[in-house]
Amino acid sequence: MVEKARERQKENASARFRTMLSGARAESTNIDDGEKSAIRREQIASMVHAYRHFPFLFPTFSAGLILTLESRFSFDILLIWWLGVAAASLTYARLTDHILKQGLYSRDWSEPMLLCLLATDVTWLPGIYLFWVPEDPLQCLTLMVAMLVVVTLSVFTGNATRKTLIGASAPAMMAALIAGAASGEPIFMMVSFGFLPAYGFLLHIADTTRRSDFETLSLRLSNAKLIEDLAAARDRSETARRNAETAFRRSHRDEAQFRSLVEKGFDALVITDRDGIVKFASQGIRELGYVPEEMQGRHLRDQVPEDQKPQVDEALQTAVAAEAPADLAELPLRDPTTGKIRWIEASAINLLDDPAVSGILINIRDISHRKRTENELRHQFNVLQKLATGASLAEIMIQLALGAEETTPDSRAAVFLVDGQGDLTTCAAPSMPADFADSIANIWPHLKAGSFGSATMNGEQIVVTDLQSIEMHGKVVADFSIAADIQTIWFQPILIGKGTVAGAFALYFRDNRWPSDADNDFLRGATNIAGITIERRRAEQNLRRATEAAELANRAKTKFLANMSHELRTPLNAIIGFSEIMREEMFGPVGTDVYKNYAADIHDSGRHLLSVIDDILDISKIEAGRYTLEESELDLNEIIAWSIELTRPKAQEKRLNICREAPPHMPHFMGDQRALRQILLNLLSNAIKFTPEDGAIHVGLEKNPEGGLTLYVRDNGAGIPPENLKEVVEPFAQVGDTTSRDHGGTGLGLSITRSLAEMHGGSLTLESELGCGTRVAVNLPASRLIQTDQTPKTETAANG
Repeated sequence: MVEKARERQKENASARFRTMLSGARAESTNIDDGEKSAIRREQIASMVHAYRHFPFLFPTFSAGLILTLESRFSFDILLIWWLGVAAASLTYARLTDHILKQGLYSRDWSEPMLLCLLATDVTWLPGIYLFWVPEDPLQCLTLMVAMLVVVTLSVFTGNATRKTLIGASAPAMMAALIAGAASGEPIFMMVSFGFLPAYGFLLHIADTTRRSDFETLSLRLSNAKLIEDLAAARDRSETARRNAETAFRRSHRDEAQFRSLVEKGFDALVITDRDGIVKFASQGIRELGYVPEEMQGRHLRDQVPEDQKPQVDEALQTAVAAEAPADLAELPLRDPTTGKIRWIEASAINLLDDPAVSGILINIRDISHRKRTENELRHQFNVLQKLATGASLAEIMIQLALGAEETTPDSRAAVFLVDGQGDLTTCAAPSMPADFADSIANIWPHLKAGSFGSATMNGEQIVVTDLQSIEMHGKVVADFSIAADIQTIWFQPILIGKGTVAGAFALYFRDNRWPSDADNDFLRGATNIAGITIERRRAEQNLRRATEAAELANRAKTKFLANMSHELRTPLNAIIGFSEIMREEMFGPVGTDVYKNYAADIHDSGRHLLSVIDDILDISKIEAGRYTLEESELDLNEIIAWSIELTRPKAQEKRLNICREAPPHMPHFMGDQRALRQILLNLLSNAIKFTPEDGAIHVGLEKNPEGGLTLYVRDNGAGIPPENLKEVVEPFAQVGDTTSRDHGGTGLGLSITRSLAEMHGGSLTLESELGCGTRVAVNLPASRLIQTDQTPKTETAANG
């Protein structure tokens, strides 16, 4: 087929060559205007290349005349004439240079060439008049000869076109005729008019040469086209040949590739006739334990177990009746060589009408790995779900065993848990005999004492395929294996934490079987899940015990604080009361003023200690969740006014100005009055404590962007370092030892304030800058606001 295609290509190429050759002869006589213009440009290009140095002839020749001949005119006139000749020649030289730079074929240069040649002739002709000396016949004859030489040269330099030929030579010829006639000398007239036939002959030669060049260029152009067409025809022929060869090679490659895909692909292909007789089976069927040659000629249903034959018959009938591919079917298939169960995915396509196949195409894919992975993931999810829902450890172990049995057909699973000494604590074996757990418990000490136990505690995998051998494992293990009907065990320790053995995962088989790489991966995954489960349950038990211990300690702390509250408050009240009586001298003078001052110090110290005890009890109640809010509708402006009045004496001691700010129409708030008063008192107390004398404190209420209210206290005190802003709101936290000693306090004020704000659904924000002051804001939620008409007040509470 390829050889015939090549012969046809050669015949077509020969015909095209003959056609182009005859066309080239005809085209040499029939040339369009575009081709004529191209030829003319080619002639001009030849002339430019051949006579590109011609312009330098006229200035040189003119300079020679000036230097060798006599003239009736002054040197200045001769110099002007020479400059004109030189300028014209220079113009011509620049034109040729421009043509060479721009491109000879970029445009038609005949008109510019004609003008330059005319300019050169016209500027040179006055030389006859300048050097014509009638008294010197020899000089006149020299001029006539020079003029005729110029005419001859002009004929050859302007030969590109008729225009340039006449324009370059006619002025010089006319000047020679005029000079001969004007001289009146017979010899000069004879020379000038006698040159006319020679001039005509030169024109004839030039015209013949130009025509010959035109024909030569025309033929060259035609030959170029012919060569171009021949090259194109050759390229097309070569391309067609290569395409044919490529198609031929591709067909062979595709055929080999298709055969390789069919034979070595992941899927196995089986073709049967309408009745289910196997016509073809690919080599991929060997992966399922079947031999292609043995399958051919036999019915497909004879290749599968009895319980799957109806399913095969139904699939074939469906494929014969339908034009579309049958739905994918997943079914287990036992390997006839190894006896292992494989999961396959099969589909049937009706290709009875396809002459290339003429049968039912069955595509079979081994999906055992996928099914195993799906089963593993499903059972791992079930285990984790039971773990999350609080199922017992025994239930989770049973779920692990059932999942392993489904993932590994023909196996029976058991999960063992041991304590720190390696003693058996749990045995989950749902598919084993009822007395299996008791039997394992009886022989476990024997196993633990031997190599089996040491390998288990070292975290090593154990695979034994002859459990019923008395010689290898002794009578105890052999009798146990015979009673349980097991021959092989795959034993994988369960590790938790840093490699601690918490138990083992075992798979039992009735026959001899070694684990594959996939089986080992499954065992490791199952033991990892078991380890996570055991570790989680033990962590939960430890957490439960720790929680119970913490609750017990918390109850003890609460009881202790309650007792301490009673035991400390009673004597403190007596100390505060008696010291106040002594300070005020209610029953008479105490004597000297020193005793009176001592009584005042005792009274103040008692008050401070009582305040500290109250703060500790409050924070304890809040942390224990025993602080209950007694909510009512509150006017926050009244709480601000009450708090300012209560802290005014301490502010007056330091000459501090407390500025109260309240915008109009502020809503009421649903909250605990005592808690809100304590919030504001804590903030005001801190502001007074850390603001220097003659300072200012601003107490205000404003609406926040969330729609709620913000209660704030701002001072111009020392400020808090940025790195301590989070620390100061924690219980018992204080910024700097020196500051704490100077001002005292337990460090519970801001912590209690934040907790009380959060109990109302709010939050506390703290902004501070060293040397500029601090702003503490309590943000109250909009959900607790009660809209009401209220007229705000703005006043300044100053000392004294």
